[in-house]
Amino acid sequence: SSDLPHVVKATQGLKNLEVDHLPTLVVLHDSLETPPMALTKPKRNVGPQGHNGLRAVEKALGTRDFWRIGLGIGRPLGGKSRGDGITEWVLGDIKSDSDERIFWEGEGVAAIRRYLDQIAETSARPE
Repeated sequence: SSDLPHVVKATQGLKNLEVDHLPTLVVLHDSLETPPMALTKPKRNVGPQGHNGLRAVEKALGTRDFWRIGLGIGRPLGGKSRGDGITEWVLGDIKSDSDERIFWEGEGVAAIRRYLDQIAETSARPE
């Protein structure tokens, strides 16, 4: 639910965000539908697609006019719903010696930076 304490706390500051800053706001979020060590292309003005954190951001901002990039975490084997260990999977730690951890500390950060550069270029162009 979007009423989880950490989600509420994380979105409280968004309520005071200037509307002019929304076109450059980028939210990084986990993506169960994206394979581990992959990113979704940046998207703007789309719905939360079942993601409670994105739903909470939309609610706090009162708009969908912000960028989002999904960081692939995949699904646990056999995981299709909360009862299948999804919550534990999403909120669990990445093992320090795992390929995923190594990726997100290196290549993953570089990929995110490339997308942020693209967003900055897009946002700098007059509409």
